[in-house]
Amino acid sequence: MKCLYLRESVWSTRCDWMNHQKNFIWTLLLGILFQISAFSQSERVFELGFDNDTYLEMDHYYTNGLYLGYYSDQLHGNPINRLLLELEDSHLYGLELYQKTYTPIAKESDTVVLGDRPFSVILSVRSSKISDDKERRRRLWTSLDLGLAGKDALGNEVQNAIHDLLPTSNPVDGWEFVQPTSVGINYNLAVEQEMISSN
Repeated sequence: MKCLYLRESVWSTRCDWMNHQKNFIWTLLLGILFQISAFSQSERVFELGFDNDTYLEMDHYYTNGLYLGYYSDQLHGNPINRLLLELEDSHLYGLELYQKTYTPIAKESDTVVLGDRPFSVILSVRSSKISDDKERRRRLWTSLDLGLAGKDALGNEVQNAIHDLLPTSNPVDGWEFVQPTSVGINYNLAVEQEMISSN
């Protein structure tokens, strides 16, 4: 059995934990509600992930992320897999839907503030392949993302729905300044090499 973790990508060097204790506990409880135990049976894994910066009371720059994924050796028939590099041994294929939301510091401003990050959001589908070279103790992860950035990627709807659930959050009204919709394609590649083995 594989257990999922609460993905938390937000870092702060100025966080005063005493002042943020209530929000930290609230976010931790919310994270536990969003955690799911993934299960692995014949190389199948389901994943649900949630990022949020609520406990830091900052709600700007990278502010939220949602992930839904399914990984299985049974997804080998996906035609996109032909575009993904691979190593010789075992393969695991994945499909993931994710959204990443970014907001400026001046969210309540009635104009765009020069020098501040714009409202932006990415909504993408990812097709991935994980393959191993057991003899060389190497793993290759490749993926292809296809998605939308901007207004049609549902940033306003998702962020304000989350804010409706949190007692310490107010609605965000600045989404009329979101970047226009565009289509994006990303090809990702990562190599892991085992350096030290306990065996």
